[in-house]
Amino acid sequence: MDGSCRHGLPVLDDSAPESREKLITIKCSARALRILTSVRALREEPSCDGEISMKILLPVDGSPSSSRAVRYVIQHWGGKQAKRRVSFILLHVDLPLPERVVRVLPAETRAIYHDDHSKLAARPARRALRKAGLDFEERHAVGDPGMFTVALAAKQRCDLIAMGSHGRGAFLSAVLGSVVMKVLSRSKVPVLVVR
Repeated sequence: MDGSCRHGLPVLDDSAPESREKLITIKCSARALRILTSVRALREEPSCDGEISMKILLPVDGSPSSSRAVRYVIQHWGGKQAKRRVSFILLHVDLPLPERVVRVLPAETRAIYHDDHSKLAARPARRALRKAGLDFEERHAVGDPGMFTVALAAKQRCDLIAMGSHGRGAFLSAVLGSVVMKVLSRSKVPVLVVR
């Protein structure tokens, strides 16, 4: 096939070596299998009725790894017809400032800092999504990135969380970043980790 179905939606080539290298894991559950089945149906013979059939959460931190995850999602779920079939939520969760800094800075200054930091971290992903012509919702928060990602995915009833394997954290585990490990261990939503 030429990479898209007759409706213009992307067709994933699971046999391609580059796909296998980038795809580290998909956390499988009964729901994950249903989602993957619906993605296959989307690829094979989708109906173009304009109804959103999939919601993807994209947690980003401005790192090259999160940018690769966004590009991967755009490549596989960002076709022209998919604009109406897939909904994207771009999320950046900023870590709270240390307590000694919080005591000194006024609340307004802290809010401006977190807002600026979130906008800067989400900029590469925002650019890539806009360049692909995709609509998305952008969310910013302050707190534990892993826990907030899991909570937002459940609250928004997302079908998939797609994220990079390593972020900008100071201490990275040998294989995956600590935020990724937390999301993988606590999420009931399927997680796609892109290396």
